[in-house]
Formats: sequence, C-alpha cells, structure tokens
Amino acid sequence: MQPKLSFVACALLAGLAMAGPGSYTVVNSYPYPQLNAGSSTGLDVHPMFGLAFLTQQAGNEDVYFLYPYTGVLIRQFTPAGAATIGGLAMSSTELFAGQVTNGADFIRVYDTATGNFLRTYAAPGGAGSRREGLAFKAPNSLLVSTISRFFEVDAMTGAAILTWTMPAGVSAHGLAYDGRSVITCSPLNTTISFLDPLTGAVRGSIPVPGAINGCHGLAYDGCYLYVANQVDNRIYVMAPTPTGVRVGDVMNITLEAFGQAGSTYFAGIALTSTPGVPLPDGRTIPLNIGDPLFFLCLTGVIPCANFSGVLDANGQAFPTVGLPAGFPSGVSFYCAFITLGPGGIACVSAAGLITT
Repeated sequence: MQPKLSFVACALLAGLAMAGPGSYTVVNSYPYPQLNAGSSTGLDVHPMFGLAFLTQQAGNEDVYFLYPYTGVLIRQFTPAGAATIGGLAMSSTELFAGQVTNGADFIRVYDTATGNFLRTYAAPGGAGSRREGLAFKAPNSLLVSTISRFFEVDAMTGAAILTWTMPAGVSAHGLAYDGRSVITCSPLNTTISFLDPLTGAVRGSIPVPGAINGCHGLAYDGCYLYVANQVDNRIYVMAPTPTGVRVGDVMNITLEAFGQAGSTYFAGIALTSTPGVPLPDGRTIPLNIGDPLFFLCLTGVIPCANFSGVLDANGQAFPTVGLPAGFPSGVSFYCAFITLGPGGIACVSAAGLITT
C-alpha cells in the first residue's frame, strides 16, 4: 500500500529530467531470489502482483513475485510444463512465458494468480528462435524479442501486428515498454537502448547498472525501471533523475517521468540529499528538508517557480530557480520530486545534482 502524502512531502519535491529517452539513477538493488545458472532471466511488473522474476536453473524454473522496490518475496509458483523460459509478461489476469530452447516455438500462458496453465500458441520468429524478451504494450498487444528481431503480436492469438530487425549494435534479451519507447538490453551490449516502437530507430541509451555485460531482463512500472543483471545476480531499481541548465540568472530544471503524465507533482531543492525522508514502503525522498535552501525555496525567499503542478502529456514539468545577479558558476545543489497516485505517493525521483 502506498503511504499517504504529508504536508512536508508535498512541500518537498520536483525536478526531474529525462532528456531524450530519460535520465535514470540507481536508487536500490537487491539479490536475485534464485541464482542464475548461466541461462535466461525473465522480468515484468504489474501493480496487482508486484515484480515477477524467473531465472533458469536446473530443476527449478519457479516464478517469484517480489515487492518491486525492496525485493521481499510475496509468493512463488512452478509454471506447469515450462522448460527454459526466457521472457515474462503480465496482464491483470495472465502471465505469458516465452521459451528459448525446449518448446521455443510457443508462448505459454498461465493464470497469474494461481499459476494454472491456460493455453499456448505459436510464437513469432520462426522455428528455433529464442523468445528472450516479452512485454505488454497494451492489453491485447504483446511485444516479443528474439534477440535480433522485434515483434508486436495479438496477445490472444499471436497474430502478427508488426515486426522489424533490431538496429545495428542493439540486441534484445530484456524487453520493456514505457508508453513511448521500446526498451531493450542484452549481455551483448553495455547500454540499455530506447527504440521507436514503429521503426526500431534508436532514440537514446543509458548505461547498464552493475556489470556492463550482465543485463538480461527489464521491467517498467510507470516510474521505475527494473534491471535484472545476471552477472551480479542482482535486480537494480532505477528512478528518473532531475537535470538543469542555467540560462543567465535562471536555473531551468526539467522534470520528466513519461509514465506519470497527468499526475500531480511536488518538487524541492536542497544543498544535500541526505538524510532524506523515509517512507513506510522502504523508499526515501532524497532531500534534506532541514537544509536552509529547501526552506528558502519553499517560503519564496528564493524565487522558485513551478515547483508543484501537473505533469504535461509528455510527463514533463519545468521548474525554475531565480539566481541573484552575478551569482557564480559551479555551485551545486540537489533537486528531487514526487508524483501522486490514488494511494498516495506514486513515484519518487532520484536526487539530481544541479550545477549553476
């Protein structure tokens, strides 16, 4: 359950920038619930069920459901008839599993709540292709990757909607969708790529957290990007991160969290990001609210504008901080933000270092 928003938290935050595909910072990590044995890892997240995780190990291909931010185990089940699963994708009722060797030419569908087998259908990509990445684009639109090719198919029947070849230098073992871009990663690459969902054109990239050749699974929940690194046997939680650019005597801050478009946001600035404000669900709002800069911005002594409001259709907002005439360059402070959802605080950004 999401914690309720306090006045202090409301006063507290906003300033994220996801220039291009997005700016992300690792805000937590935790160990795999089961060690990888050198093969594939599947990952997906859903608000009803948490983070679904699977990694291949002889005699055990259980699906583990975790609290996404902390990795605490909720439950697990053994998918009937499964062998060498590579990718996972969840809807509100069903769990889709793409297989990579045994049974690789099929996608198997399970009841997400019970683990009961429901049905199977032919997977895209041709005989013997490895269905390493799965993700939902829409309720009836399933995305599938075979490392070198991308497919969008009807989730009920497997009928093809579109396909394209991965761009040069980009492979897809892990697959996610943020509402705007297809997100891919692979142990063959050292970056996480953001691609146009219609053409596959590269929109940008961010570094792989942890071992740079270990990314094998991705999931996105509208705020956080989850990265399964099977070299480290860890899941990394990455949060959107504020950026800023000085123009004259104004610091222009960009907040961007595309999955939070239309949400109410609050932002703040401080000279230090610690100690932050701990939340009951294990997250921390990364600003020192006892810092003088936080208070001066909150009370308007420093002219801070657009530090609360509603993120636009692109999930963006643009706070500004007025600087005194002749203010020197090279002075740094932190900016962070939150968004609100039906249960309270939905998204907590990382602390972005802003330099005048």
